[in-house]
Amino acid sequence: MEKITYKKSFASKLVLEQVAIPYYQDIKDLCATRKKVSTRLSFNKETINVGRNKVAVMKISRKNITLYLALNKAELDQKYNVKDLTDTKEGETYGVSIQIKGSRTLKHALELLELALTKFG
Repeated sequence: MEKITYKKSFASKLVLEQVAIPYYQDIKDLCATRKKVSTRLSFNKETINVGRNKVAVMKISRKNITLYLALNKAELDQKYNVKDLTDTKEGETYGVSIQIKGSRTLKHALELLELALTKFG
């Protein structure tokens, strides 16, 4: 008998992972306070734009939110635990990613998102 697996949308993953909801809400609150910032929800991810510039993407996997940012790792401080994506396909648009697992990584992600939002508008 074959095992059937279903794809889950971004919204359904968020509902299933109750741990990730406060982190998601803090990121959305930061975006709502800025002018010209819009978000677009698709099946797999949520994209954050400033005008026409793509600034960040949020994806959910298990209990973590991964935030992909349009920043360069060389310009950032060493205190941020970010992953360099310049060699990957996503690295063409988004240079770094950070996994939000707790309050400290959420604080760092919000600082980096604020930096990216000011950089693009």
